[in-house]
Amino acid sequence: MNPKMRTFLFVFWSLACFSLDASAQKHGVHDLSRWDPSQESIQELNKSWLFFWNQFPENVDLPFDIPSANAVEISAPITWEGQEQQNFKLGPEGYATYYTKVILPPSAPFLSIHIPVIQSAYEVWVNGKLVQSMGRVGTSEETVITNLRQSIVDLGTLPEEIEIVLKVSNYQVYFGGFHRPIKLGASAAIHESRVIDIALDSLMIGALLLIAVYHFGLWVRIPDRFGPLVFGLFCFNTAVRSCFAGSARVAWVFVSDIDWAWAHRIEYFCFPMSLILFSYFIRILYPEEHKSWIHRGIVWVSSLWAILILVTENRIYAHFLYNFQFFAALSGLTVIIVLIVAIFHKRQGAILFLLGFFGLFGTVINDILMGQGLDTVPLIQFGVAFFTMSQA
Repeated sequence: MNPKMRTFLFVFWSLACFSLDASAQKHGVHDLSRWDPSQESIQELNKSWLFFWNQFPENVDLPFDIPSANAVEISAPITWEGQEQQNFKLGPEGYATYYTKVILPPSAPFLSIHIPVIQSAYEVWVNGKLVQSMGRVGTSEETVITNLRQSIVDLGTLPEEIEIVLKVSNYQVYFGGFHRPIKLGASAAIHESRVIDIALDSLMIGALLLIAVYHFGLWVRIPDRFGPLVFGLFCFNTAVRSCFAGSARVAWVFVSDIDWAWAHRIEYFCFPMSLILFSYFIRILYPEEHKSWIHRGIVWVSSLWAILILVTENRIYAHFLYNFQFFAALSGLTVIIVLIVAIFHKRQGAILFLLGFFGLFGTVINDILMGQGLDTVPLIQFGVAFFTMSQA
């Protein structure tokens, strides 16, 4: 056969297979009929969902009663703020219904579902039965009660086709919807994954607190050197933020009556504080390279957003998150340039500092992209730990 013809047929067949595979996921269906739970125990429901803006079904009995003509097909997870529907850009406030049908293999095991943080109140219905709710959904700010906890629901043995309906309301938080995918899997695997997340986050938070205490001790012994004090505060700040923003959100696990507004405020406030503290740390180590005007710019911009976080509500200060994330990325690039100049000036330890900072900066970019919708997990606490070890 002609090589060009062979290539053409191969490409054509690949595209055809891809189209067939994609079509199996369209119209609000997750086809898991070929899923082998013994090989892959957890599935992310991150493909096709039907999205009904400002619509709640009168009932969620089967069959689902909202006409699909009113739906927009989306790939979840997704926050609805900024999304376009019928030439209209959605704002953060409102309510919506998410729907998907899941086709299971004939011999599916005892199943559980992991519900991530959904902003800011939700109900989960499976085959017309309410299986979980957080807060209270409603169609106005007065009727909605916010609750931003994750949860696991044991579903048991299910039929080969199930319908999942999410009713979501948001009138308090700037981003409505959810950032992380809903997971369906063998019950033991879902619970084990959650325990591992909590254990890893707790371990890293504990490590960061120990590092902070160690550097505080160095400063107490040599109070004229402010480097250990500033870096200790940076580690402590990162540990606090990880309690509220990590994969497990351990603060929500161990504090039953946590106030969501203050939890969000602390999480956001630690972000600009990390830039301020790290800029001070660089300024102490490399004062000639980290020019005073660069340092002042980072401190002033970060301080303005930190003050805004303290004095306004989430719907206001979170509006500037993307702007500050861009500023943080720009500040990180500036630090890289500063460290490269320090290497040329033969500053002691600058090479190792730069290598460690690359690891830290990479995790910062990861967390920023996660906020933009990338399917990943928070890694900043691991970046700080890597940076610290690189300096040992």
